[in-house]
Order: sequence, then structure tokens, then C-alpha cells
Amino acid sequence: MGEHEGRIGKLEDRVGMAKAVRHQRALRYLIHRDMALSATCDDLQNRLRRNNVRIFQVPEGSEGGNMAELIKELLHKVLKIPSLTDIKIERAHRSPPYTPHRDPTAPPRHIIVRFLDAAVKDLVIRQAWSQGQVSFQDKRIFFDQDYSPELHKKRAKVHEVIKQLKKKDILARCIYPAQLKLKLGTGEKTYTTLSSAAEVLKTWESKCAAEKENARRMS
Repeated sequence: MGEHEGRIGKLEDRVGMAKAVRHQRALRYLIHRDMALSATCDDLQNRLRRNNVRIFQVPEGSEGGNMAELIKELLHKVLKIPSLTDIKIERAHRSPPYTPHRDPTAPPRHIIVRFLDAAVKDLVIRQAWSQGQVSFQDKRIFFDQDYSPELHKKRAKVHEVIKQLKKKDILARCIYPAQLKLKLGTGEKTYTTLSSAAEVLKTWESKCAAEKENARRMS
């Protein structure tokens, strides 16, 4: 009787383990599928924003009830885009929407402009970046592409790393969507994740430190 009970117990354990394995596999599948769906949705969001430009720090009320005229002024008078350029604006608005209880000391809301032609959006971005510093009403304003919230967070992390690298005289820049491009002694290389770049930087810095130490000893 005890032997039978022992066998039954072992069988129950095996069945329980098999169920646990199946549950783990199902959970991993669901997690991977959720991540894939999130990535697909984020990619779709950014594709839909392809024609958008986001403008920062434009003083509240500058539009005076006519946002389209303000945008034309920013493009032609501030960015110096020729007035003959065929610029068709589908819509333009501030984000987030205005609320009566908004803090008057809060920074100006962003302006999102959607152009009918993506080529015009690219022209605006290039012109803004080529000027370096853009001012309107004695205040510095900024032009950038309109990214999804998730991509914006990723790019912000990359830009923070770039700031730290700049202090070490390491040339780096952010490549779409949120990749880090480094220029080291071996040339330029793009990294899809910050962790992969961190390993390379660690090795490179160790090599540079060793070379400096050898040079110090030789002198």
C-alpha cells in the first residue's frame, strides 16, 4: 500500500511539474506577445506622426487666436524659409489642451504642427537645426520631430548619456529611433541599446587609461 502511495505521489509531482512548465511557457509567450504588440503600436504611432513637428517654448497667447498665422511667421520670419515654399498645414494646436486652472507660471505648452507633405516637415527640421539657436519674442524656442511618449523617453535616456560622454570628449549622437552612435578611435559605430554601448565604452576607457599610464612611464 505504501509503495502504491509513493508511486501515486511521484506521478502527482510529475503532473504538477508538467503543469508548471506549461504555465511558464504560456506566460513567456504572453509576455513576448505583449512586448511585440507594444512595439508594433509604438512604431505605428511614430509612423502616424511622420509629418509632425513639435515646437517648444513659444510663449502662451502668441497665436492670438490664429495658430496658422503664427506658424507661418515662425517658418518664414524666424526660420527664414522662403515665402514661395509651398507649405500646407493640415492642423496646428497646443498640447496638452488648455485647462482653466492651469498654473500661469508653468512652461508654455508645446505646439504640434502637422504638414500635408513630409518633405516640408523635413525642411523645417533641417532649417531649425542648421540655425542652431532659434529665438522668438526674445526667447529661445526649439523645433523637433513629434515622437510617441515611449520613444521620447528612450531618446531622452540616450541624450542624457550623450551629455555625459561629451564631458569626456567622446563624440556621440542619437540616431532614430533611439540608437547611440559613437565615434571612438576605431571609427563610428551605432548601438541599438545603451547596455551594448556601455560594454564597448568600458573597454575603450580601460585601453585609453592603460595607454596613458604607459606613456607616463615612458616619459
